[in-house]
Amino acid sequence: MPSRIPSDWPDVIMVTDAESLAQALEIWKAAGVIGVDTEANSFFAYHERLCLMQVSTDSQDWIVDPFALGDDMQIMAPLLSDPEIIKIF
Repeated sequence: MPSRIPSDWPDVIMVTDAESLAQALEIWKAAGVIGVDTEANSFFAYHERLCLMQVSTDSQDWIVDPFALGDDMQIMAPLLSDPEIIKIF
């Protein structure tokens, strides 16, 4: 196993605004299959909050910042609810 990430791996793309999220959504839709991982603040029993989302296709990785996006995160709902897009959590 290599001791570090190979230099030819693509850079991770940070998603911190509505424009970059919209661009990423188009790529994710076209991919048809995405990997999704979430990190949440679960210190509170009733109001867990999404703190970070990582999304991957077979060739690229994104880190989505819900704090920076605020209400713009809502534009992800159609992708996440689309049964034609396979989501691996």
